[in-house]
Amino acid sequence: MSSPVTLSVLQLKWVVIGGVTLISYDYFLTLDREIQYIWRRKFTTASAIYIVTRYSSLASNVLTFLNLFPWPGESSSMYARSRVLAPPQCTH
Repeated sequence: MSSPVTLSVLQLKWVVIGGVTLISYDYFLTLDREIQYIWRRKFTTASAIYIVTRYSSLASNVLTFLNLFPWPGESSSMYARSRVLAPPQCTH
């Protein structure tokens, strides 16, 4: 049987995957309007702010999604248990 900690970590991952999926879906739904109103017009300060906001958000979502999966060298069960059960580190 799964422990409550393992189950809550799994549920959190599914929530993050669902959120990233919805944001990505919205991105592709509005891409045609972005091309029409931002990329085909004169570059202004407002368009620069829009681009920075939109693409920094997209990069953040991609990095969040990639962080859900183990990287090479971090996939051992010992590493996974230590990440879930380790107490928070003090940064003072």
